[in-house]
Amino acid sequence: ELKKLQEQLEQQRKEAQDQGAAKLAGLVKMFETMKPKEAAAIMADQETPLVAQLLGQMKDAKAAAILAALPPEKARGITARLAQTRTARTAS
Repeated sequence: ELKKLQEQLEQQRKEAQDQGAAKLAGLVKMFETMKPKEAAAIMADQETPLVAQLLGQMKDAKAAAILAALPPEKARGITARLAQTRTARTAS
């Protein structure tokens, strides 16, 4: 009984994670189709971890253009976050 509940919880967690990834992929696609200055204007008001996650999934050229259009202080924070994320991936 307990094992069955654990399996159900794990399945629900995985489904929620998959839905979150799909939503994030949709946002990435939407921001990639925007002009860099327009995307940067929206991202400037968002939390740094979210913006770093979005930019981290974009093509490098598009992410760079958006990052360049962000306010310098925001861009520094996002760059640091991206560096941490990439370092963690390569260490794994």
